[in-house]
Amino acid sequence: MLIIGAVIKACWTLPPNCATIHIRVNVPNSASPSARASIIPVRKLPPLTATWSTRAQPVARCMAARSSMDRTNGRTAITSPRQYVRSAPPDRARWRSAYTAAQTREAKLGRGARWSRMKVLLSAYACEPGKGSEPAVGWGWALALARRGHRVTVLTRANNRPVIEGAASATRGLPITFAYCDPPAWIGWWKKARRGIHLYYLLWQWCAYRRAKRLHAGVGFERVHHVTFASMRQPSFLGGLGIPFVFGPVAGGDWCPPKLMASAHWRYRLYERLLPFASRLSLFDPLVRRTLRQATAIYSNTASTLRLVPARYRHKTRVRLAVGWDDADDVFAPPRDGERDRELPLRVLFVGRLVPLKGLHLALAAFAAYVSSAPGAELTVVGAGPDGARLARAATRLGIAGRVHWRGALLRRELAAVYRSHDLLLFPSLRDSGGMVVLEAFASGLPVVCLDIAGPGAIVDETCGIAVAADGDEAEVVRALATALHRLADDERLRRRLVVGGFAALARLRWDTRIAEVERDLEVLDSGTDAG
Repeated sequence: MLIIGAVIKACWTLPPNCATIHIRVNVPNSASPSARASIIPVRKLPPLTATWSTRAQPVARCMAARSSMDRTNGRTAITSPRQYVRSAPPDRARWRSAYTAAQTREAKLGRGARWSRMKVLLSAYACEPGKGSEPAVGWGWALALARRGHRVTVLTRANNRPVIEGAASATRGLPITFAYCDPPAWIGWWKKARRGIHLYYLLWQWCAYRRAKRLHAGVGFERVHHVTFASMRQPSFLGGLGIPFVFGPVAGGDWCPPKLMASAHWRYRLYERLLPFASRLSLFDPLVRRTLRQATAIYSNTASTLRLVPARYRHKTRVRLAVGWDDADDVFAPPRDGERDRELPLRVLFVGRLVPLKGLHLALAAFAAYVSSAPGAELTVVGAGPDGARLARAATRLGIAGRVHWRGALLRRELAAVYRSHDLLLFPSLRDSGGMVVLEAFASGLPVVCLDIAGPGAIVDETCGIAVAADGDEAEVVRALATALHRLADDERLRRRLVVGGFAALARLRWDTRIAEVERDLEVLDSGTDAG
């Protein structure tokens, strides 16, 4: 038996665009080719610190079917942990445990190696911890990428800096840094009026691109990812960096059904009427078309937005929700006693900004129809907005002013306590690309009643809530929502089943799962095959 004086070292330096671990074996020049091929296969394993004896110990061999030997530098690339060890090394138990962990990790994360453990630049105009909506999306993607081992640099607005630095404990130990940029201060007055926010955002994107070029020159990013604002109507210049560019998930193809806006102010109705035309018109914007052309992958938040993507770019477009859930978030939790006392009146909760597109006018009408046969029921409204006074007058007109409790905007911990004190979430939003409140309700042990459109409609199914069809007029939808309230109030077994289904849906929407899906998609697009 050949005794090889070899020093086996796990080379953890990853070549660009590759996360395959290479094992270097230093062997005498006189060794046979078969001895040169004797290696230890490692892929995504922790470093082994055990001392290996070279005296009369056979070096473990691996299947060479999927490996290729580089005769010039003595390296073999292991592309799968399925290349098994034929002869066990001295610390057999430890190796077998590590190898099993590699198989488990591969099954969990997918076989994509090229797109893992990269230097990623994340563009997130909105990125704040402890917030909902778009800021939560930017923050969630940033932490999830870092937790999966990527070296993440987040490019965001300068006014997000205080709150991000105040949440340093959430990023401690993670490979994540933040870079801040803003247009010149004298341009800020455009943003103060809502009508100027889109122009301000376009200028911010240009400033972000210039800052990204300087960062890229020093860091050498391997991927750039745009996540917020999540809008198909707004361009990004980051495709000009010349590296793989991921655009999205973006929204822009979901519109309010006109029949359900009949009671809204005429300005809102006009805006929603014009929005579909504006979305389609944006596809003629040369900057938007350039963004779509340069993107390596495009992510659409819903199937409706996918239909908005030009046909020539749909081969690289996938439908993926922008929102996700952080397992480390312990603010929202179900009450200790999950049983609802049927002797008590139903406690219904609405959470959202007080604007017409959130559908509170439908929730008020549905609740009024429900309480006509269920005295004692209560509706709590959490949120603030310009439509608050008009909605309060609507509650009075419906005869439920004494049953509706207006709480205004709340901090997250206050909101979590409100969730735990209610029985279900009524959220008939008409155009909501995300639906973070739906995930918060699931985490708090509440079933959800919503419409089958936009983000909430993509999250909620018959296993975790009731999604009401939105293809009727306002009266029909209100009756369907009231019927859903009756079902959940009368059928405790159904309510418990939906609560369990909500926890299962939350598990599918974890941030690490979302990132794994993106990495698998990128592998498929990179290989030129169809993901289906």
